[in-house]
Amino acid sequence: MRALPLRPWSRHASFGRHAASIAIALFGVAGCGGSTVQTETTTPVHPYVPCENTAEVRFAPNVCFDPVGSHWHVVSNAPGGQYEFEVELMAGGRVRATDHPAAGPGTDEWLVEDDELRIFLANRFVEYRGHFTNGSVVVGDAANVRGDRWDWRADRVHPGGRCLGNELLAHEGEEPGCYSAAGSRWTVSTAGRSFVVELAANGTLTSDDPSDTTPGNDTWEQEGATLRFLFDARARTFEGTLQASDLRHVSGTVSGGGSFTAEAVPTYAAAPY
Repeated sequence: MRALPLRPWSRHASFGRHAASIAIALFGVAGCGGSTVQTETTTPVHPYVPCENTAEVRFAPNVCFDPVGSHWHVVSNAPGGQYEFEVELMAGGRVRATDHPAAGPGTDEWLVEDDELRIFLANRFVEYRGHFTNGSVVVGDAANVRGDRWDWRADRVHPGGRCLGNELLAHEGEEPGCYSAAGSRWTVSTAGRSFVVELAANGTLTSDDPSDTTPGNDTWEQEGATLRFLFDARARTFEGTLQASDLRHVSGTVSGGGSFTAEAVPTYAAAPY
């Protein structure tokens, strides 16, 4: 185990590098066996059903998350004070972190066990462990081999600090994060009636709307804050706006006239830590 010198920018350096439990709010999420997209689903599926690729985490029946290549900004409330650093989950189970000048992929690692993500730093002196809460945030508890424990939070970021083109830079919590509606469910209200839509990771949309004449041709799109529900082979379009400070409500217009509102439906109850 490498020595951990005191450093002025880390008030808890004497406690060593830390372990925590990750409950990640984003990163590249893939429909199992599909292409990489992002998801909004709040918690993993319970009872847990492994993805075809066991290195991925299942967020919903048709949404799996691959953490490889994801970047995170970590805020750690360590015993000596709050401390911030960056983490990249690399291929081969290695980690690139900035929490210590001597940090490197040779001593830092990560792995997934069912719906739990574990990150080990400084030759396992410290561990971050927890469950995913959504597509762009991780929240959990940390511990080191000395028995010190504390809480922490990680927000997914992209190199250069920008979200992908189909994501919204949201700030619903204290820290900003990148948000995609993939995997989410919404109750849509329009013209005196309501129905539920589910936005699959591969871009398809399913609905219980009885007026939907071609359900197999329904899709959805997101461009930043703009969210579209496309019915009947794009013949009907519901286009609304996501609010960066409140991702649970959407309002907008219907092609051909009219308006609609949509409320996010929690897919799963929060998992206990």
